[in-house]
Order: sequence, then C-alpha cells, then structure tokens
Amino acid sequence: MKKLYSVILMLIVSLTAQLSAATFVSGTSADGLAWDLSDDGVLTISGSGPMTDYGKPQDRPWNTYADYVKQIKVNAGVTSIGENAFTFLFNLTMVIVSPSVTTIGRNAFLWCSDLQTIVLPEGLTEIKSGAFTGCEKLEYLNIPTTLTSLGASAFKSCESLNNLVLPAALANIEEEAFAKCSALDYIKINRPTPPAIKPNSFGSLDLSAIVLEVPSCDAATDYCAADVWRNFNVKGPDKRTLTVKSDNPLQGSVTGTADVYCGQYSPISATPATGYDFDRWQDGNTEQDRTVRVLDDDTYTAYFKVKTFTVTFYDADDNVLESQIVNYGESAVAPSDPVKDCHNFTGWDKDFTNVQSDLDVRPNFTLKTFTVTFFDAENNVLGTPETVPCGTSATAPADPVKDCYTFTGWDTDFTNVQSDLEVRPLFDQIPYTVRFFDADNQQIGSDQTVLCGESAVAPSDPEKDCHNF
Repeated sequence: MKKLYSVILMLIVSLTAQLSAATFVSGTSADGLAWDLSDDGVLTISGSGPMTDYGKPQDRPWNTYADYVKQIKVNAGVTSIGENAFTFLFNLTMVIVSPSVTTIGRNAFLWCSDLQTIVLPEGLTEIKSGAFTGCEKLEYLNIPTTLTSLGASAFKSCESLNNLVLPAALANIEEEAFAKCSALDYIKINRPTPPAIKPNSFGSLDLSAIVLEVPSCDAATDYCAADVWRNFNVKGPDKRTLTVKSDNPLQGSVTGTADVYCGQYSPISATPATGYDFDRWQDGNTEQDRTVRVLDDDTYTAYFKVKTFTVTFYDADDNVLESQIVNYGESAVAPSDPVKDCHNFTGWDKDFTNVQSDLDVRPNFTLKTFTVTFFDAENNVLGTPETVPCGTSATAPADPVKDCYTFTGWDTDFTNVQSDLEVRPLFDQIPYTVRFFDADNQQIGSDQTVLCGESAVAPSDPEKDCHNF
C-alpha cells in the first residue's frame, strides 16, 4: 500500500504542475459545470453539483476532443460523475477525483483501455455498473473507506488489476463486478461480516487462487461459511494450531501438524503401515490425502484397519466352492477336498497361508490308474498285469485254452475300468454225439450226447448168428 500511495502522490504533483498549461478548448455543459481541456491533454471539470448523465458518449460536450484527453481532474464542488461521461477515452492514463464526488455513474470510464491510475476520494459511496469496465491497464485501486456499493461489471475486464483493498463500509457487490480480472490474486477486505455478493460477482475466476485477507479469525469463520466467499483462499491475521495424529501408530502414520493462519487450507496425510489400509478421519472423510480449512485450534485423527483379501476356492469344473474374507497375514481354511471322476485330488494350486493378496485357488488332480490281471483256466496269471487309466479299457490276452472245453469269454467287464480287476476265462465243455450200431449196421437206440472226457452208456450186447459179441 505504501507503494500505491507514493505513486498516487507523485501523479497528483505531476498533474498539478501540468494544470498551468494553456487551454486548448473549454466550455460549459448543460448542468452548469465548466470544462477545460489544456493543450497537453488535461481535462478539468469544475463547478458545483452533479454531472449530467449522458445517454450516449456523443452527447457530452467534450466528445469531439476525446482522442486528446490524457488526464482528468474533477475539482471540488462536483458531486457526481455522470453516465458515459468519459467512456471510450482510449488515451486517458490518469484520473483524480475530488472528495466532493459521492457517485460515479454507469459506464463512466467504460473501455478507457490505457487508464493506469485513478485516485478515488474519501466520501465516495457508490460506483455504478460498468463504471470501469475494460480499463485493461489499471493495476492499483484506492477504494475509499466510505464506499458502500459496487455495481454490476464495475471493474469487469480490468485485466491488470492484481490486488484490492475493500472497505468495511462495502455492503453489496453486484454481479460480474470483478469478472475477467485475470491478474487478481489478492484482496484485503476490512468488513468483519461478509458483504452481499452474487454468485458471479467474480465471474469464472478461480477463487481458490485468490487470497482473501480478513480482519479477524472470527471474520474468517464467517467468510468461510458464506456463499461465494467460502471459495476464496481466506486468510485471517492470526495462526491456529492444526494437530494431526494416528489413532494407532502401529497401524499407520500421519503428517500435517502445523501452525496455520485461520481460514487457510493446510494439507494432511495418512500412510498405513504394512498390512493395513487407511479407513477414515474422525470427521468421516475417507480421503487419505486431503486439505482442511483451519479456523480454530483443531485435531484430525486418522483411523486404520487391517487389510482384508478374498480367497476363492473352485471345484474341478471351475465352479466356486466358497469365498472367504481373510485378514492380512492370516490363512484361509480349505474346504472339503473336491471330487473329480477318475481322478485323485492331490492338493491346491496356490498357498493360502500368510495371505497378502486376493487369491483364486483351484484343485490339482492326477488321473487314477488300476491294475487289470487276466488268468488262465488253471488260475495262473496270463502275461503281465496291465496298468489301465481310469475310464479306459484293458487289452485282453489271446484266448486261453482248456482241454475238452471251448473258451466263451471273460467273467468280468474290463471296459471303462473303475477299479482293480481280476479277470478269469469262461469255458463250455465240448459235447459229442455217440451212436451204437448192431451187427447189421442198424443203430441201436438213440443218439447219446456225451461231454468231452466223459463216457457213453453202452446198450445191451448185440447178437449175431454163429458169433460171440
């Protein structure tokens, strides 16, 4: 602020010195105010009472000489600056306004794009809409303590304006009053309670990037609770202690303990220990790293919880047998061994002790095999017993032989083998037909069926003349 006042003082001295320049043109407006434009571009307004509101710039008496105006001085006695009075003075660089002025009218300095400095007087109470819109080179403002109202777009598009001091008397800021003031990054406001403000009073500026310095920590609390104002980077005059702690230091650590200006945001962070997850802060917030606004001495406590993982067991067909929630470092409990036709369960494909991640656990199997042994007619083993995979068929040896018997097959099915087998041959005894004949070659009696190795039954001895049987 000292720099600002020094600049203003030098400019006043400079302008005063220039007022001795010769008059270039002068006149009296309809409101009775005198105007005088010197040959070095200083336009002076003198007289008593309010200035006329001009419906359009062409109506003002000095409009013909607009391009010559470089500086303006409004002398004591003038009580207002009229609407459109100094609009579009593209070469205007400085304005000094007398303390007698209480109102600056609508669009009074609209698009005075070279205006760099304006000295606003104590006693000024109202700046109307669009008064300084488009004053792109205006960097400094000495807004007087008596100002109570800022009209819509009052300082819109003042792209070089980088800091403001807003007085305690200011009770109302209309829409877009500071919209498109892209360089604005600091505001000091002396009012202890938030002035009325529109949602777009600062247009689309990132309010969080603008420091709003308030007069007390109580004021910081009020501003941080008020619509629109809460979005600024509010800063009170005193520091408060922010304490950050862990509910259980074995489960996790924290950072962020600091002394912070009231209203300011400060970062806090929680880091879980191995085997734990961050759960929440004591206020219910679940952001592990966050910023908090400090209004009073405050403590934030981080809570942690043991990590948990899901262990899912599957059966032979990849269907879920069961899922278990397992704490970090603990073990899952295996379900009953799964079953698969023709297979032996040999274990699980993953270790599920000391669990440290989600796991899908599937069974391992080996194919069952069986021994198939073939025997001969004397119950001796034929060849070498065969090892047969479950569900497949054994290979039969050559048909065994037995005297007087015909081989008819095996006593046990050895296809789709599901167990150890002993397979033995089946036989049928061979039958023969026995016929007896007499001396005349006539058959005696009926045919006899006699099994191989057994005896037929002889008929009565046959007779033949002159012969013995």
